[in-house]
Amino acid sequence: MIMDKLNSARSSASQPLDLYELQAPTPPAGRVDIHSTPFLIPTFTRHIFADFDGTTVQTLDAHTRSLQGVFSEILNTPIPQALVEQIFKNPPSQGHGERSEGGVLLSLLDAVREHTGVAEQPLPTPQELVAMRNQFVRDNILSFNVFTPSGITALLQGAVGAGISLSLCTNSSSGFVMPILEHLGLHQHFMHILTSDSTSELRPKPLPDMYLSCLKQAGQAPGHCLVLEDSATGAIAALRANLPVLLTPLPHLQENIIQKVSEIQRLEQLTDTATVLHSWSQVNFAKS
Repeated sequence: MIMDKLNSARSSASQPLDLYELQAPTPPAGRVDIHSTPFLIPTFTRHIFADFDGTTVQTLDAHTRSLQGVFSEILNTPIPQALVEQIFKNPPSQGHGERSEGGVLLSLLDAVREHTGVAEQPLPTPQELVAMRNQFVRDNILSFNVFTPSGITALLQGAVGAGISLSLCTNSSSGFVMPILEHLGLHQHFMHILTSDSTSELRPKPLPDMYLSCLKQAGQAPGHCLVLEDSATGAIAALRANLPVLLTPLPHLQENIIQKVSEIQRLEQLTDTATVLHSWSQVNFAKS
């Protein structure tokens, strides 16, 4: 029945194709609409760029449990998962400048060490810390509570059915991303998967490098693309690449994230060159 609707929509040049509502009439758990008005893309969207953590896959449990295991080993003392989760959700301030995955993990480790009062000791390099975390993920992938929200599943399936190609762009490394994608059977949906270690030439989000590279690989104009992001860091990177963004933050984060994105739009005068969509559901894809 769903494919019949997709095929029927494709047959009419003026008929909007609402991929989200075809299969998921209500927002997925943990997500809310900020505006109820649907957003109609004026030209047919040919490519979607999706973030990984918190957008395509809910990875909080994998992050906190893997860091708990690695930090406990490094500091030679048991670290509560609740503490790791608290610091992970409220990381040390790093602004909107360039930041590597290893640098972020090292700052989290420093915060955990300070909180627990563990005596200072030699720490791994950022690269070694990423490698340790990724190995922990590979060894324990079956025990993590990682999942794709129903709305994202519907959107991915609907996009593929409508002939819209997909790319994944993330600040996480391939050693973290690929085991989870393969575990969930999602890797085959993406034409391109760009991670933090795909090439040393790309600077991480919020700089636009990753989205500009994905855009070149996809061979599409920005006006034919849509970015799915749940964070200010990712949304700012997309806006700097002149790409429209569907912003889908968790409820307790949405006000702060929208404020940060709006501030960068104003400071960098991005308002007229890109669009932030604050509504998660009712994404319409119009056929040209």
